[in-house]
Amino acid sequence: MSISEQEPQLFAPTAGRTPPQQPAPPPAPLPTVFLVSRLSPPRHLSVSDGFETVTGIPASTMLDDPTTLMRLIHPDDLEATAAWVQRNWSGHPGQIELRLVRPDGGTRWIRLASALLPPDPADGQRMVTTIDDITPRVAAVEAARTAEAAARAAHEAKSALISRMSHELRTPLNAVIGFAQLLERRITDPDDQSSVQYILSSGHHLLAMIDEVLDVARIGAGSLSLTVEPVEAPSLVDEVVQLIQPAADRARIAVAVEGGPAGLRLLGDRQRLVQVLHHLLDSVIEHHRPGGHVWVSWSALGGASVTVRDDGPGLPAEVRRRLFTPAGGADPGSAPPGGGVGLSVTQALVELMSGTIAVDSAPGAGTSFTVRLPAAADRWADVGSADAAFVPTQQGIGPTTLLYIEDNEPNVRVVTSLLRLRPGWQLVHAGLGTTGLALARSRTPDLILLDLHLPDCFGQSVLETLKADPVTAEIPVVILSADASRTQVDRLLQAGAAQYMTKPLDVREVLMLLDGITAEQLTRMVDA
Repeated sequence: MSISEQEPQLFAPTAGRTPPQQPAPPPAPLPTVFLVSRLSPPRHLSVSDGFETVTGIPASTMLDDPTTLMRLIHPDDLEATAAWVQRNWSGHPGQIELRLVRPDGGTRWIRLASALLPPDPADGQRMVTTIDDITPRVAAVEAARTAEAAARAAHEAKSALISRMSHELRTPLNAVIGFAQLLERRITDPDDQSSVQYILSSGHHLLAMIDEVLDVARIGAGSLSLTVEPVEAPSLVDEVVQLIQPAADRARIAVAVEGGPAGLRLLGDRQRLVQVLHHLLDSVIEHHRPGGHVWVSWSALGGASVTVRDDGPGLPAEVRRRLFTPAGGADPGSAPPGGGVGLSVTQALVELMSGTIAVDSAPGAGTSFTVRLPAAADRWADVGSADAAFVPTQQGIGPTTLLYIEDNEPNVRVVTSLLRLRPGWQLVHAGLGTTGLALARSRTPDLILLDLHLPDCFGQSVLETLKADPVTAEIPVVILSADASRTQVDRLLQAGAAQYMTKPLDVREVLMLLDGITAEQLTRMVDA
């Protein structure tokens, strides 16, 4: 039903006022206003209390001049509101959110929601419209959006600052340590050699401190990336002991590996685990006496753990309480060298990997540090013990190509070992997203495994580019990521991923994926 030409249009758009540049701050929420109207001929019949509080104009004005409310609409909302009004008064009620510019210059957000009432003998078809002031809600949403943008900008600024600090601090140290190494080769005088060694040791110590401070900054900024994967405890301990052995020899400390369950795997970032254990061993060795002993062992109790213990003088309770605080090692007499910032970073790294670190010590009874982490599932047993290899019997097929876009070397080694069980497959590896895109176009692989956290871009952008390119759009892309959040999984599947696998990967699941693609190829060959 069109609006009668004989009656005034209830919300007729008019040339409007411009909103104030600085609207008044939003007051507290206001009560709901009810407006009862007749559809034909259109007319407002009654307005409840609170109309003037919301709009700034008396309710009688609205009844006398039906165009009053429309004249208050913000100019940017006029077109949408006019279309809503036409639908509303044609018998199709609904709701809309818009801005009102009050006579006092303040701007308020309101929600109009209408519904039909039973016909009245005197007025015919009627409609009720509720007017709710939603200014506080809109202001809260905008404030949250502004805060989120500010937090994002601050995070990006922190990350940029950390990157710049790393470059600026390491560049001069490169010269100091580099030239000291050159002098070490040329100088023959014992006294001068001792001085050069002091420069080198001090330079390396300063470099280690810079790394620790930067790690503190990265952790605080939330920009420290970790790749959580199964890590073999025996090989991890062996690697760290080999790294620490020269320092132990100089300090005349005997380091022994006590061992533990064969094949025990911890879940963590291997690089950071090496850093954690190296720092614990370094701290123990530095404060130990010459001729002392240090033992390293691992255990499956409480998940998976690695313990570093010594037969040194032990630590008093006051030192233990402050050991993992950043200032814990500020007083040389209060904590072992290497404490303070280093141990606080060590604890933060362990906690980021969902683990804990504990110290057990007493004066005269030695000290032990125990790092506990989740244990990897049994499915991470040797890849070679997985299902028997599937060998295609159809002649003329393959090789089938898997493109793996992943920058983490241990993850690539796992997939490489896994493919030995499927001789018909060959692996093409790309460590960068841009390289992966180029290889996908040039090699057109049969399957793409895609990590999300790549050095040069986010994996989702790689997926979207692959799906938008006619050359690669039909290649199945399977996401392989440690992020198992439901929101993340749904978003990537909607973006075109054929499947989403989480790390640690299930070997049999990957083998089934490969066998399924091989079977599809055989079926296509038979059909052809």
